[in-house]
Amino acid sequence: MKLFVKISIIVVFSTFLAPYLLNKNHKTTEHQGLTALSERTITELSQKEKFDKAYEESIAYIKVHEGFNGGKIYFGPAGIKSVGHGHVIYPKDTFTQAISLKTADLLVREDFNTALKSAEEETGFTGYKKIAVAHFIFCFGKGNFRKSRLKKKMLANQAVAKEFEKWCNYRTPSGQVVRSKHLYRIRKWEIEMYNRGYLK
Repeated sequence: MKLFVKISIIVVFSTFLAPYLLNKNHKTTEHQGLTALSERTITELSQKEKFDKAYEESIAYIKVHEGFNGGKIYFGPAGIKSVGHGHVIYPKDTFTQAISLKTADLLVREDFNTALKSAEEETGFTGYKKIAVAHFIFCFGKGNFRKSRLKKKMLANQAVAKEFEKWCNYRTPSGQVVRSKHLYRIRKWEIEMYNRGYLK
């Protein structure tokens, strides 16, 4: 009789307690899953915020080193016809008068976004490295980067500072090759961005 009572108590206890325990375990697992998801989301958000900050830093730096020239069309040291913050004027462009700062901002972002796309296509890089390569492409073009030793060394995961520094010369319309301190400072900025650290 006593055995029967003990078994009955265990059965009743299990019937009512088991769902609670299962639910508690489920909630614990669910909480752990949500915590992991939350941490991942925060990390991804943090990475995106860092990338966006570096992107805006790049745009601001381009505006500084390219200038604005009052929005008027100008010819750079190498004789390239440009407008705004270094936007190269191609035959398809129809600029005939000075542009506003707002238009110049839209153009530089469009150009830099194109360079970012090219940087990812050419290297597969993300984060700071992608921004550094995009800035180089913005300055020298996709074709020059594609055939450069700089790209080869990047893809081989070799040191690239010296290769960046080789791109500090420009050729004047008369054919003279000039070493530029201005370009040297820009290459140093790209090196710093490239080596800034890991960021997806």
